[in-house]
Amino acid sequence: MKGLMIFRNHTTEWITKFFPGTEPLLIPIVNKPLIGYLLELFIMMGIKKLRLVTEGSAGAVEKWFMASNNKYKSKIDVSFNLIRSEDTIETAFVKNKSFWYGTEPVYYTYGYGFMFYNQTKSDDFKAMFCQTAKTEATKDFFWGVLKPPRFVLPKKIMPSKKQRYFSQLYATKKISSIPIKNCKDYYSLSMRILNDFPTYFGLTPPAATAHARNDKLLMGEKTILKKNTILKENFFIGANAVIQADCIIGKGAILSDEVVVDEGTQVVDSIILPKTYLGKWLSIRDAIVYNKTLIHIPSGHVVDFEDEHIAGSVWQKNKLGFIRYLWEVPLALILLLVQTPVYWYYLAFATDYYSIYRKRVLCYLNKRFEISERWSYTFERGSVGKWIFMQFFLDKRELLKDVLSGKLRLVGNCPLEATTHNKQTIRMMDSYEPGVFWFSEMTDPVIDEDEQFVINELYFSNHKMPFKYLRTITKIFLRRFLKWA
Repeated sequence: MKGLMIFRNHTTEWITKFFPGTEPLLIPIVNKPLIGYLLELFIMMGIKKLRLVTEGSAGAVEKWFMASNNKYKSKIDVSFNLIRSEDTIETAFVKNKSFWYGTEPVYYTYGYGFMFYNQTKSDDFKAMFCQTAKTEATKDFFWGVLKPPRFVLPKKIMPSKKQRYFSQLYATKKISSIPIKNCKDYYSLSMRILNDFPTYFGLTPPAATAHARNDKLLMGEKTILKKNTILKENFFIGANAVIQADCIIGKGAILSDEVVVDEGTQVVDSIILPKTYLGKWLSIRDAIVYNKTLIHIPSGHVVDFEDEHIAGSVWQKNKLGFIRYLWEVPLALILLLVQTPVYWYYLAFATDYYSIYRKRVLCYLNKRFEISERWSYTFERGSVGKWIFMQFFLDKRELLKDVLSGKLRLVGNCPLEATTHNKQTIRMMDSYEPGVFWFSEMTDPVIDEDEQFVINELYFSNHKMPFKYLRTITKIFLRRFLKWA
């Protein structure tokens, strides 16, 4: 029997938007990419030849397949074919007719979805053909059986007699499916697999080196667990993950490969994707974290982290080690003397600067969960002198009074008004103590239609140590100085 998988780029915009650089078919679901689950399902169904049809290039998927250590290559023959973005579903079938046309049935899927099997409820069994109407549901996930040469293209929902044929063909292996159209679907699917179907999807059994009391601990290779780590049931730790001392990894946590979690951080019912560092004393709940982006599932808020003490790439940590302190200490003291006159000048003569500053909050709320709320700030375009002045002065006093009065909370790099609507977002970062002072950083300035500079704001945590404050200020000051040079 043959298999045909058809994927379209416009159904995966949410993946490329939130997880840039990630191939949609290679997005990790618990312990392996989506394409790995689909291949295992096809092999289980007895499919010997598979054609993978995508838009653009399938190079990343093909490279992953070739590097799978013959795990799949010895069981199924996979070929690749490309289609154009303007091709319809019918065109995709026609272009691959030489592959699927014959006397044997062809199992096909269209779109991004997940196939559940070994279900116990009879009503979980579903099968349908792709729609051929002009108003095709391009964001849905279709699958079914094509039985040539009786008909050329799928045209309608499979009737009951075809369902009986389908059921007999796959014996007792009943199948159901769900589409993966947004972050919420991805989160729900991963948690469902982790908590409800660990044996069906081939998760790694408990490691011999793990604590004996954690019978539901699922671990990858070379995972390091330091002393005093508290572990709870139903979580997965990928390969090459490092868990520092005194951490609490809560229920429903998925830590992918190459993840570093610092001490005191709690991860509960959350997904931490590869190459992510989580800083000290964080409380991550009901969220997806990828590098410097956190998506809070219940509220849909998106927090972009820039502070290296909060969340960031693994490869940006510990590059210089102790050596950096040898040159940072004297440099910080020297630059502090340089910056001090600038601060005093601002306090004494730049009171009119308040009229220039205004806050603009851009909130996008999409019901499909593809775009969530984000925050940005603008400064009205002024003279060259005011622009230079803004670059030098790092402590913006405009927010200070609101923070001290409790009207404003700093969550990650996002200032939030302390309202009922934002209470859930503020609570999810309850263990992170935001700094009273905040610092602006001009990164890739953009002039919009209103003739305004759009800047990114960086917010840094309250270190409770004057030296660390000084280091933070100095690093930003030096970064700007080198940029001008």
